[in-house]
Amino acid sequence: MDLPHELLISVFVVLGAIVMLSVLFPDLMNRAVAERQSRNDVIVTLPPAPQIAVAKTGSGYVYDVKAALVGEYKGDYHEGAAGKIDVEAFVTFKGQTARATIEDKGHFSVSKDNEGKSGFSIAASVSIISDEPPMREVSSPYDNVVRERETLILDKSFALKLEKTGESLLGKIPVFGNGICWASFIATCGKETKLARLRECGEEYDCKTEINMCGGSLNIGIKSIDCGNGAAIVASAKNGAVTEHGEEMYISFWEKTQEPSCADQARNYNELATTCYGDFLGEYTMNVRLPGENA
Repeated sequence: MDLPHELLISVFVVLGAIVMLSVLFPDLMNRAVAERQSRNDVIVTLPPAPQIAVAKTGSGYVYDVKAALVGEYKGDYHEGAAGKIDVEAFVTFKGQTARATIEDKGHFSVSKDNEGKSGFSIAASVSIISDEPPMREVSSPYDNVVRERETLILDKSFALKLEKTGESLLGKIPVFGNGICWASFIATCGKETKLARLRECGEEYDCKTEINMCGGSLNIGIKSIDCGNGAAIVASAKNGAVTEHGEEMYISFWEKTQEPSCADQARNYNELATTCYGDFLGEYTMNVRLPGENA
C-alpha cells in the first residue's frame, strides 16, 4: 500500500530535523544518547566543587581540572568480577572528553565493605584541550566579535553562545548551494534554553531576532559572519534578572573489563556513548563557574 504523500513529507521533515540538530548542536545530541542508556550504577553522593585552571595555548585553551569525588556503586557484581569492579572516569567539558587520572592511575576499584556497601572517595584530575574559550561577562549592548563556541554573559542575566557557523545542509549540495553562512546560537537564563539561527543581512531576509525568556528579552543582530570562525554581532539584554551563570561539566563512569578496555579505545564521547554502552555505569553533572576573560 502506498503511503500518503503528506505522511512521506512529514517523515522526511522529522528525519531532516534530527540530522540538522546532530550537525548544529552535537553536544546536545550526545547528552541525549547517554541519558537514554544510563544505568546509574555509580552515583556521586557528595556534590564536588571542581577546581579549574585555564591556560591559553596556541589557538586553543588547556583546562586543568581537579575534583574530589565521593560516591557509591549500586550495581551488581557480575560473575567474573570476583567481588570487585574496576571503574574508569571520563570528563567531558568544552566539547572535548578525556580520561581522568585517579590518584596516579587510569581507573579506580570498588568493592563491598563489612556493611555490604560499595563506597568510594577519590581524587580525580584531567586536562581538557579545547578551542572553546572561557565564558566571559560583557555589558549590554555588546557590539563586537564573538568567536565560535564562545559564551557571553550579557548584563549578568543572559548567556549567549555562538555554537556554530557554517553553511546549511542544503547549501552544501551543488544544486542548492549558494555559499550562505549561518550562525547558530544557544541562549540560556535560569532553566530556559532557546535556539536561534541567523544569517547576514540582505534585501530579502532578516538578520535579527528577539528571544523572549525569563521575563525579559535578548536581541541579537548579525553584522557579518566569518564562516567557521565567528561573527560580528550586536546583542542587547532587556529586563533580565541577574543570574549566576555557570557551565556544565560531565563525569561519566565506565566499567574496565579488559586491557585495553572499550573506553580506552574510544576517540570521543560519541564513540563512548555508542560503542561502549555495555560498560556504561552512570554519569554526573558538575556545575562550574569560570573566571572569564575581561570583556
